[in-house]
Amino acid sequence: MQTCDDLQPVWEALQPVHPNAAYCASLADLATQSPSDKGHASVLIAVLWNIWKRRNAKVFKNIVEDPYLLIERCSSDIYLWSSRCNSIPKKTLLTDWAIMLAHLTNTL
Repeated sequence: MQTCDDLQPVWEALQPVHPNAAYCASLADLATQSPSDKGHASVLIAVLWNIWKRRNAKVFKNIVEDPYLLIERCSSDIYLWSSRCNSIPKKTLLTDWAIMLAHLTNTL
């Protein structure tokens, strides 16, 4: 299994948010261990999307971004996506995730 030591602080910061995050052997494991509702799926997509963008910045532009920036971008994306929710509970869930991730940036 290939690992990215750069992202270890991110996975450690996500540990309180998703208790299985640090123990997943792959991203597929993380997806299967996550709750199956759309709110949690949106959070997972935001994390994976921002990992992908961080990787592309490193590979194609030779820019190594700090891990806190990845979480900050996840928070921003999730907050933006919450504005598209028609359901108040789903919007609240995504807004709560965005706030929680924003607070995690202080720990990295």
